[in-house]
Amino acid sequence: MRRKFYGLILPGFILSFLAGVVVGFVIFFFKLAIDYILKLNNLIYHFLNNYIYFIPVTIIILLMVSIMQGKIVKKIPIVKGGGIPTSEGIVRGSINFNPLLSGIFTAIFSFLSYIIGMPLGSEGPSVAIGTSLSRMVSKICPSYDEAYKGYIMTSGAAASFAVATGTIISGVIFALEEIHRRFSPMIILVSFQAVIAGSIVAKLLSNFFGVSYKMFNLISYNDLEIYHYLIFIPFSIIIGILAWSFNHLVKYVERLLDTKMKKVKTWQKIFVAYLCVIIVGLFLPTILNGGHALIDGLFENKYSIIIILLTFILKIIMLVYISQSGVTGGMYIPILTIGALAGALFVKIFKLDDSLVLFICLGMSAFLGTTIYNPDQIIDILQ
Repeated sequence: MRRKFYGLILPGFILSFLAGVVVGFVIFFFKLAIDYILKLNNLIYHFLNNYIYFIPVTIIILLMVSIMQGKIVKKIPIVKGGGIPTSEGIVRGSINFNPLLSGIFTAIFSFLSYIIGMPLGSEGPSVAIGTSLSRMVSKICPSYDEAYKGYIMTSGAAASFAVATGTIISGVIFALEEIHRRFSPMIILVSFQAVIAGSIVAKLLSNFFGVSYKMFNLISYNDLEIYHYLIFIPFSIIIGILAWSFNHLVKYVERLLDTKMKKVKTWQKIFVAYLCVIIVGLFLPTILNGGHALIDGLFENKYSIIIILLTFILKIIMLVYISQSGVTGGMYIPILTIGALAGALFVKIFKLDDSLVLFICLGMSAFLGTTIYNPDQIIDILQ
């Protein structure tokens, strides 16, 4: 009985549930802080547009911040990038890390990315923070081997993904498809416990603070007509080609930075990323940040075809570089944003305004599933 308790009940029920509660609490306030930072970001760009002579001062500040961030990234490299690939490596035991420092600096650099307006998401960093928190929870039983600690970290990663995206089922699917890429009753058990606990905590806090728990405020769309099914085929082919091109472009830029630009220092890459966002963001604010507000605006048909086209092109160009520059931020929401822009662009070109919401949702689902080679993640959109 004692062996069963320490081998199954403690990690499978108690510690995974505790990890879910802790992660749900922390990630909720992480998301809430980002909401306030986005308001600060709007004020900063409004100020710079009105007082352009402060732009050189801003660039100097960004230079100093880039140098500081580059030094920290050099010492703690896992705080850069999206966080999900790193969390996979940590859970599988191929990456050693300091959970406290990693969690703190991931949060700080994520806040910094949103203050500047980097076109990156918070979902990847949320998973990295959740993995760090659950690693600290696993220290309650220091005698556990790495396999059991990996299960507890899996529960934290699943809970953080579910809370960050506002979807419950996706947390369990994320643990199976992304973290472990295999089926296991233990993975389902710990993930389900943590996701339920984290989601309940986040939902209660959302109600208390009066904020939305959902990722997007979807608008209902009209019933499908027969002609829609005929349009789906060419639309899916277009999205597939776009996703294939995007993936190869990201890999090309990654090889370029790792080979021909290998001598370029990390802080220099970060500074170029910050500089590009500041310059472009002053002229086209729709490229700023991950894309939550942009997608909501697309649902409401707020943008012209010119704005959508420019944003679509610049989002892709900037994202393929920024995602490899060493800046902290995820690719999940930006990928959804590109898919939403592609869907909206398709509607504008072919005059399908009555199906705007439908094709935006299809664009997000198709582009996400094709880009990350995981069609199951479309559940995040459909929930």
